Amino acid sequence: MATVTVMESSRPLRVRAGQQAWASTRSGAACDSVSGQAQRTAPARQRSAASTSVRLTRRGRLAVSITSALLTAVAGAALLTLATSTDVQASSTTSTYTVQPGDTLWAIAGRINPGADRRDTVATLLRLNPAASGGLSAGQSIAVPQ
Repeated sequence: MATVTVMESSRPLRVRAGQQAWASTRSGAACDSVSGQAQRTAPARQRSAASTSVRLTRRGRLAVSITSALLTAVAGAALLTLATSTDVQASSTTSTYTVQPGDTLWAIAGRINPGADRRDTVATLLRLNPAASGGLSAGQSIAVPQ
C-alpha cells in the first residue's frame, strides 16, 4: 500500500493511496492533495460582536434569578434597617456629665443606667461623644442619655 506525504503549512499530512486529503489554498478553494483537483468551498461566515447573543441554559437562568432575588432582598433589608434606625440624639434627651479622675466609660455606663447591659450603654455613649473613643480626661464634659 503506497503512502503519499503532503506538506500543509509546514506540517506533513500522511494519506494512504485511495483516500482523499483536503488542504486549503490561498484562493479559498480546497484542493484534493492526492489528485490536485480544486473544489470551491463556501467562505467561513464571520459573526460580528453585535450579532452574538448570550444563551442561558435552564440552570443559568435559575442562577441569575436566584442571584437577583438575593441582591434585592439584601438591598431591601439594608433600606429597611436604615429607615427604622433612630438617631440616639433625636429619640432621647441628653444631659451632661463631668468626668471624675479614674472614670471610664464602663464605670459611667454602670452609674447612669444600672439595670441595662453596659455594652449597649457604652455604645450609646460613644455615639453621643465621638471624641470619647480616644479616652477620657478628668473635668471633661460628656453627653449622657437620661
